[in-house]
Amino acid sequence: MAILKSLSRVDSKISAQTETDAEYSVQIKNGEKLLKIVTVGSKDRAVKGVTSQNIVLDEAIAKELYEILKTEFNL
Repeated sequence: MAILKSLSRVDSKISAQTETDAEYSVQIKNGEKLLKIVTVGSKDRAVKGVTSQNIVLDEAIAKELYEILKTEFNL
């Protein structure tokens, strides 16, 4: 699991990816609200339903990501 501490734009190729589902949960830890996003593996994965990636956002990174999403997707 990774708690994001910064977000930086880089110009790199995004290769083809398989689609998957994700889940999120919210928790207060040490007085700080955290949002965890978990991917559960693609339908073609050998072991179904197993967590693939965990990404955890605190409020500061969530705000930064929100601004990035608004900018990049013209929201």
